[in-house]
Amino acid sequence: MVNAASITLLTPIAALVGFAAVIPLLALAFVSRRDQRLRIALGLSGRRRLLRARDVLAIGLLFLLLAGAASQPVVSHGRSIAARGDVEAYVLFDVSRSMLAASDPGSPTRFDRATRFALDLRPHLAGVRVGVASLTDRPLPHVFPTADRSTFVSVVTQAIGIERPPPIEQGQIRATTFEALEGLAKENFFSAGSTKRAVVVLTDGESRPFDPVPLVEELAAEAIELYFVRFWREDERVWQPSGSPESYRPDAAAEAMLASLSAGPRISTFRESDIGGLVAAVERFFGDGPLVEAAIDRQATPLAPWLALVGAIPLAFILVRRPR
Repeated sequence: MVNAASITLLTPIAALVGFAAVIPLLALAFVSRRDQRLRIALGLSGRRRLLRARDVLAIGLLFLLLAGAASQPVVSHGRSIAARGDVEAYVLFDVSRSMLAASDPGSPTRFDRATRFALDLRPHLAGVRVGVASLTDRPLPHVFPTADRSTFVSVVTQAIGIERPPPIEQGQIRATTFEALEGLAKENFFSAGSTKRAVVVLTDGESRPFDPVPLVEELAAEAIELYFVRFWREDERVWQPSGSPESYRPDAAAEAMLASLSAGPRISTFRESDIGGLVAAVERFFGDGPLVEAAIDRQATPLAPWLALVGAIPLAFILVRRPR
């Protein structure tokens, strides 16, 4: 991995604050000159030039550091990330309203558990570019497959949410339809260089009825494997802020539908507790392959607080110096 560092000024125009040092320096020159004349008139020794030079240096250094802090310099540390060039994956979230279901108002929702599952899964997919997508009655990519884990975490924790975006067809009892997963093959979700593609679907398994045959055919044509991870319990409800349940009821037929889908090729189903089984299945599908430089992982360190802290040194010299 190649390491590199660069410095960027976020607000370079703010460095003009350094010119404000001219004012106290002129004032110091005026006071020093008057002080020297008064001492000579009284027959006292003039003030040593060394001390005046120190005052000038301290004030100049103080404003130089403040100017540097005002420009907000940031040091970016970058390192290349190696990943497979022939495989890609997505973690796809079912963001329909039924994913808000929980056993009681204080329990983690299906969506909460799916988010935790995704964050736990990502480290197991080392060397794989992984994207994030959502699904209701249409699939939508939120970030294309990337080797940068920090980007994955940011999107999962900040961009993915229930009905973000909402389904196109409003008012449906079941908003999700797995038929829309055909869009993974028909639209540009994957790069042309990937030869094996995996999609982990985090869902409660509740979908409107559809014909799975076209979906399987589309998946096979684009070398896509679907891995459903089901977050569902029979006693779960969608709870209102008042603590009372909404009219939603879990769909008991969802398990049978997923079982029928996974009975054929290209589709597998896992329970939310079986992250190990899922990882093993994805690894078998991807197999082994060479790693290539895929991305640059950057971390930014702001320098402004440190410059301001160092500025306390010349400021202290100015404030505590003894009069002569």
